[in-house]
Amino acid sequence: MVDDAVTFIGSPERSFLGTSRGETAEFNDDTVVSLPLPLVVRSSAPVVPPLRFIKTIKDASVRQNHNLSLLLWILNSSPKVLDLTLDIRQCPAPFQLFKTCFENSCNAPNYESFLSVQTLTNHSLAFKTGKAQYEISVFPQILQSTRMDQFKTEQLLQQYTQQFARILDAYKDRSHPNSAIYLGANLSRLIQCYVNDTIYDIVYKWRHWNRILGHHVEFAPFSQLVTKFWDSYLVFHVGGSLSQFEVKMRHFGSFHCDSSKRNLRSNKSGNTTVKYGIWIDNIQGVILLSNMITTELMDAVPSLTLDLMVTECDESVKKLLLFINCCLIECVNQEMTKTV
Repeated sequence: MVDDAVTFIGSPERSFLGTSRGETAEFNDDTVVSLPLPLVVRSSAPVVPPLRFIKTIKDASVRQNHNLSLLLWILNSSPKVLDLTLDIRQCPAPFQLFKTCFENSCNAPNYESFLSVQTLTNHSLAFKTGKAQYEISVFPQILQSTRMDQFKTEQLLQQYTQQFARILDAYKDRSHPNSAIYLGANLSRLIQCYVNDTIYDIVYKWRHWNRILGHHVEFAPFSQLVTKFWDSYLVFHVGGSLSQFEVKMRHFGSFHCDSSKRNLRSNKSGNTTVKYGIWIDNIQGVILLSNMITTELMDAVPSLTLDLMVTECDESVKKLLLFINCCLIECVNQEMTKTV
């Protein structure tokens, strides 16, 4: 039944998902392409999240964590306030994420440094015209146009967006008697493929960015970063009860350092990280997006609940992808390092 569910959707043209986690293809390191890369260009980005939103957060630990506050604001803002766009553009600072990783700073940079955030109009004008005041790209700058893309990433991201929409639409229409089973199986498979392909693209660009700039860096294997992502950054749970998911979130990431992961930064420092969780209640048609802070003794924060029978499909896809992409940013920023 699950095999049938996986073939219920078409597969994007490229995915390096193996038969099990970690069994992924590594790329050839021999080719270095000489490209005129833009260095980091700092733009005057708007201050987000707005102070008026931060004041509404009751939990002090959450309120004081900038990235989690930002994520909550993005996820819970209406399209009238914040427009999430799927557009792929030429970004002003596509390699800011890599510069931050290379500097190996212990301070956690703000997510908006790696996203495309724009202010479309001022608050009063937005209220009068009905236009959104902010615009944020669902896809981080490093996944957008970088002039270092040999894998047609723009086309691949469009295919993934369409496939996520097809899955959610199929569940909402209840066009198949096993829609609930298909929802869990298809989303599980598609999210795994999406994570693998985007990490592959980022690691490829990271290696070539360093080599083009003459940096001497020892690189962790691509498969190692994928495994780390699933072991320490994103909890994915289908079915069961909410309490089971909460227990899984609470104990998630408790592991002993593995010497085989010596090229990953998290084995050398105790940085504060934001953990991510996705629970799919495939019977009720609900997707719960949840977060927690590693350094705090706290329960998981319910960041957003998507009711697939009520929420517009396009909006659900955008927020689900944005959530996963922020988790990717968290993982890459915490794990990639220039040192052995």
